[in-house]
Order: sequence, then C-alpha cells, then structure tokens
Amino acid sequence: MKKLLTAGVVALGLIVSAQSVSAQSIAELQAMIAALQAQLAALAGQGTTTTSAYTHTVTLKVGSKGAQVTALQSALNSLGFNAGAADGIFGNGTKAAVVAFQASKGLVADGIVGPATGAALSAATVTNPGNGDSGSNGTLNGGEADIRKVSDRIEDDMMNNKANQEVLSFSVELDKNSGDIAIERIDAYFDTNVLGEARAYRIFDDIAIERDGKTLASVDSSKRTNWRTGAGAPGPLGDYVRLSGFSSVVKSGQTADFMMVVDTANIDAADITAGTDANVVFVVRYVDAAGIISEFSTTSQNIAVETNTGADVRVKVSPDNPDSYSVKGYNNKVTTGVEAFVFTVESRDMDSYLETAEVEVTGNFAGTGTEDTLVRRAYLYEGSTLVDQGSLSGGVITFDLDELRVKSGKTLEFTVELDLQKIDGTVITSGDDFTVLLNKVTGYDADDEDINEVGIPLLSGNAHTYSTSVANISNANVKAITSDTVPVGYIDFGFKATADDEDIVFTVGDMVANITGNTAWNLDGGSPFDDGEYQVTLTKVSGNATNSGGTWTINAGQSATFELSYAFKGVAGNDARVLLEKIMGETVDILSDRLTLKTA
Repeated sequence: MKKLLTAGVVALGLIVSAQSVSAQSIAELQAMIAALQAQLAALAGQGTTTTSAYTHTVTLKVGSKGAQVTALQSALNSLGFNAGAADGIFGNGTKAAVVAFQASKGLVADGIVGPATGAALSAATVTNPGNGDSGSNGTLNGGEADIRKVSDRIEDDMMNNKANQEVLSFSVELDKNSGDIAIERIDAYFDTNVLGEARAYRIFDDIAIERDGKTLASVDSSKRTNWRTGAGAPGPLGDYVRLSGFSSVVKSGQTADFMMVVDTANIDAADITAGTDANVVFVVRYVDAAGIISEFSTTSQNIAVETNTGADVRVKVSPDNPDSYSVKGYNNKVTTGVEAFVFTVESRDMDSYLETAEVEVTGNFAGTGTEDTLVRRAYLYEGSTLVDQGSLSGGVITFDLDELRVKSGKTLEFTVELDLQKIDGTVITSGDDFTVLLNKVTGYDADDEDINEVGIPLLSGNAHTYSTSVANISNANVKAITSDTVPVGYIDFGFKATADDEDIVFTVGDMVANITGNTAWNLDGGSPFDDGEYQVTLTKVSGNATNSGGTWTINAGQSATFELSYAFKGVAGNDARVLLEKIMGETVDILSDRLTLKTA
C-alpha cells in the first residue's frame, strides 16, 4: 500500500506540473488536486476533509462558459450536487445543482452564482470518510442500481434539552448484481400535526446524518429558514430539513447503515406535551453507476418526545422478542409457558423504581372465544425471576412490580409468558391467533418524580398462531432460479416438515410470500397462464406425506421434504423476486435473488 500511495503522490506532482505548463486556471488545478486527494484517501482507507477547491472571481449564470464554470461544476459535484459533466458550459443541469446548493445553505435559490453563493461554495467542505464511504470522486462500478432491501428502526426517544441523541436509523442493502450507488441527499420529513402546536424548529437545535459514526451532513434546525414545507411529501408529513453536500458510496452487495442524530431544545409544555410523538420519514436521493438519479423512502416511524426532567426511562421491545410462530395446542390439556412478548426498561441519569406494568392481549377467534377465555394465566419475569402473575380482565392485566429498582445506566429485560386454555373447537379453535402489547410502565425516580412511560404507539409483540397442527420446519432454502428460453422463469424453495405428536394438514395456501419486481405480478386465476401472472406449486421430493386434492397430510412422527416453486410468465426483461415469509405459520423470511425473464 505504501508503494501505491507513493506512486499516487508522484502522479499528483506530475499532473500539477503538466497542467501548469498548459496554463490551466488555478481554480481548475485546485479542483483536480482535491479530487486526487480524495482518491488517495480512499486507497488508504482513511478519511479526509477538504474545502471544495472553488475560488469565486466572477458572477456565473446560465449561458456562462469557461474555466471558472468548469471549476464550479467540479466543486458542486464534489459536494454531492450533481452538475453533470464538468464541461465548462453553464446549462440547466448546472443551474439545478446551484439551486439545490443555495437551498441547502439558506440562500436565495435563483441559480445565479454571485458573491454570497460563491463565498458559500468556497467555504464548503467535502468529507471523504474512506473505507467504502467516499465522496462523489469515488468510482461507481457496474450499471443500474438494484436495491435489495431498505429497513429502518427507532433507536431511542427524543429527550428534553439533550445533545447527540441517536434516535432513528435506516439501512440500505444492494443486491450482489447491483451497480454501486452514491447517496447524495437525505430529506427528513416531520409530521407537524403530531407535534401539535409546536413547529419543528422550536424542538430541534441540530439534526445530523451519520454513517459508521462519521457525520455526513448537519443542519442548524433551530433556524426557521432551514425548514421547508413538504408540498407533495410522502403520506401526511409536512415540514422537512434537507441534509446534503455529501456523497456516500454503497458498493454492490453491501449494506450501509445511516443514523439520525439530534440536539433538542428545552422543550416544555408550551411547546409539546410529554409522551406525544413525531412521525419521521426519510426521502433519500441517490445516483447509480449508470448515471440514473432516483429516490427511495423509509417507512413512517413514531419517535416519542419526552419532556421529563427526572430519570430518563426508556421502554422498548427487546431484540429477544420472539418472531411470529405457531404455538402447539392440545384438545385435552392446557399449553403452559408460552413466551409471548419480551421488553426492556432502561433508566438513565438516576435510579428508577417500577411499580406497575400494564399488558394487553388482543386476538382473532373463529369460535366464541375471547382474550380472557384464551389466557388462563399470565406471568411476568425479570430475567429468570418471577415478578408477578395474574389473570386477564377485559384483555388487560396489570402486573405489580413492587417498586423494582432499575439502577442508573442499567437495563432490565422482562418476559411475558402465558398459559393457554385447551383447544376445544368451540370456544378456542385451532388457528386462533393472539398478540401481546405493553400499554404502560409506571413508577418513580430517585427525585420522587413520577414515571408514566406509555408506548406511543403501544409497544407490540408479534402475532402468534395457536394450533393443534404445528409443523417443525427445517432446512428451508432457495434451491434454484432459472429462466427458460421462453418467457417463463422459476424461483424454487426447498424445506423439510416434521409432524411431532399429531398429524399436520396443510395446502400451498399455508405458504406466505411477498412478490416484487418491475411488473405487477398477479396470481394465476386459471387457464390460460397469461403474461404478468405467476403460479405456485408444492411438490413432495421425499419422505412420508400424502396428497388428496391439493391437501397434504403428514402423520404424527413422520417427515417429508418438499419443493415450493413459483413460476412467472411475462415478456423478456420482466423480473421478479420472492420473499418467502412463512411456511405453515413458521417464520422463515428467505429472500431469493432476482429472476429476469429472457428469450432465446
């Protein structure tokens, strides 16, 4: 690596010398030097922060030409504002980039580079963190982007008058066959209807976006002029801030994680009521290796806004909370010890003492059952220690925590376990489901301030199915992805199903999948098999299972291996991807690679 860097430095010197001979402008040379510095930093895996290498000497606008325009375009591109090729011609593309830059700095967005805009460009910095996260000078390889998955999650509540709070994150995962992308802009939308009378600029002092702990961009969100009205915003959201001036590269097959970090103002009751929340959505702009500019949005997340000045108590769904699964039920006995929901309570700044935890059970019943008749008894454990037990009334139980102490800086994990009534086929039937929610936790802190942590929305576990026929699913996998020389392609999964102490009966309809692609795929409604449709078939490969009219039966103690095949019919270029979510009620979440239809 040292030899490589040395060669790069020598090359830098040769380029500067050569460009001096050809009498290029100082501004152009500075832009080239900054670009080479960024490339060397990427090779070294180390970050750099440089100025934009733009020196303002003359007003520029649409129609301007020459070396100064070339330097302007290079600077805009290095800051993440796509001005296109640095060709020295100030056209509409360059104007659009200037307008975007001006808006990000709170300047008059007229597309003209005068003294104020020129000074802002000269002062702007280009951050190239290295290690796969580079500025726009980093090379994008491949072709068009193929985003495999976008996910987001709440990291924490927003607390009163506190800096550097990591509150919301999102991840973007590229397919292994995708071209690289460069994320250049993130708009953070906030639902001011949820925030109530307070405008967002009264709540936030600063909003920043980080990747791998390094700040990509930040905005002084206490200034009203830095907030925009979300005309045409996704969903019901209103005001937003724009985080730009960076270019963060995501490589093919890579998953990149981004974090929103906020500084909050001194929020009081005149601004917002404690316990309310803010809906937040990210709209992310990126450019791929083919030069196509696109956007994706995250889901709307509700972040609790707390004004409590005592203990900072955080109640969350635990990472150990069970996924949706099928609970084995019996016709002749109660099912005991069902782990239904796991949550955590963290106390910051001082000790806290928990008094109650209110839990609610909701369900769907085919018979005459209710939540109260389904749950025979409920238990709350802290770790492996039983804290309290009791019965539901109206679907709700309040556990007595008996002033359980949570030390400052510590987190306790709680598990809700249930004993479920037998499946009699009349009141409780096979296939009924249930979900456990946490309504609130109450108590007080070391300053004798009340704690009343309410989930906004209610903290919820996952839905579980209660059934006498529960399959043990194993070896679930994607077997093959093939495209014939006629426009029909296949995505095949394999799995093994075992019946424990009772027979299991199922059909292909007990397989839950999510189909995506560049066309709207519809399930085949019958002959003929038309373009834009898909078929699903379930075939036994080996083992002991019988089929009668599409209904499969595996007898108790037996097992069988199956192939689940999705066939897609369309025109050449149509593509599809299958996320197999559940097999007979068991969550598997297996995502296939992308199938592209082709002809001979």
